[in-house]
Amino acid sequence: MLFFAELKRVLLNKKMLAAIFILLTLSLLLSWFQVDNNIRQKYGETEYKNYCEKWQGALTDAKKHEIEYERFIIDTTLAARQENELFFEQGKLSLEEYEDYLRAYFYADRNVAGFNRFYEQYLRVLNHSEDCDSTQPMLIYDSYWNELFTQYPSVLLLTLFGFVIVPYVTGDYTSDMWRIIKVAQKGMTKLVLIRISAVLVFCVTVQLLFSFTMFVFFEKMYILPGHGFSIQSIEIFQYQALSLSIIGYYIVLSMMRLVFSLVLCVLIYSLSLLIKNLIAAVGAVLSVFLLPFASQNFAPWLFLYSPLSVMSTIDILAHQSTHYILFITLIIYSIISGLVFFVAVRKL
Repeated sequence: MLFFAELKRVLLNKKMLAAIFILLTLSLLLSWFQVDNNIRQKYGETEYKNYCEKWQGALTDAKKHEIEYERFIIDTTLAARQENELFFEQGKLSLEEYEDYLRAYFYADRNVAGFNRFYEQYLRVLNHSEDCDSTQPMLIYDSYWNELFTQYPSVLLLTLFGFVIVPYVTGDYTSDMWRIIKVAQKGMTKLVLIRISAVLVFCVTVQLLFSFTMFVFFEKMYILPGHGFSIQSIEIFQYQALSLSIIGYYIVLSMMRLVFSLVLCVLIYSLSLLIKNLIAAVGAVLSVFLLPFASQNFAPWLFLYSPLSVMSTIDILAHQSTHYILFITLIIYSIISGLVFFVAVRKL
């Protein structure tokens, strides 16, 4: 019963549910504006989408022929502009022939930017055509997949964790409730464990809610084709060593972020329990989150291992990665969180 009472304090109450709803809505709105802005800035996006959808899937010999023929048509048509204009002026091309050429030229000029983007994907897929089935990339329209993986509300989530957990822990010290709790039958240690369990349930609920809602939002609002294609089909993941589908990779990445969020929530809880003062605890938590992130210019290595940076990372295990940032940071913060929690409990 005590666990559910604590869970109601930290999660199952109207104010907290309203706050979560507001932050979730805000994250979706920010993602919507950012995605639309990013897509608009990509030249030839409509044509790129059309080419991807036309040849989506495995690269076959027939598709190779069609793609190379399209490359030939666009290049030769654009290159012949001056020559055909001269031939028309000299009377070597009839008006009908010149108009036919202009139609072909306008088609090539309208599609060249999108086709060049698609052709880069085609060459990448062609270069990996000998890979095993589980990692062989497919032709796919990946623009919105890229946005889904990169549009992660790390700042909003960490802000929510900090401004919920810190007052939850320090509130009893502010109101002197710990004088009563300290002699309660449950005991201090047991109460701390119950409360940290409530905090972890809060963290899991919020993290999974945000990950699931972001995916559903992108699935309904945009185009996310090829769920079962290998993750290497997306350009930003072409060097991934994991044999996973795109949707499988998203699930694994979400779980990794969840584990890291749990570690950070334990750290926030432990710092608050150790410091006991609301303002000082908020300052300590902000320092842990913001100082490493703000060190990008003078200490890039520290920036890489900052909570905000790690929460935003999309690489789990890449062939070309020399720093397994996610794993290393998870170990470092797990050790720090454990030590701070141990010290905080000992000082109760």
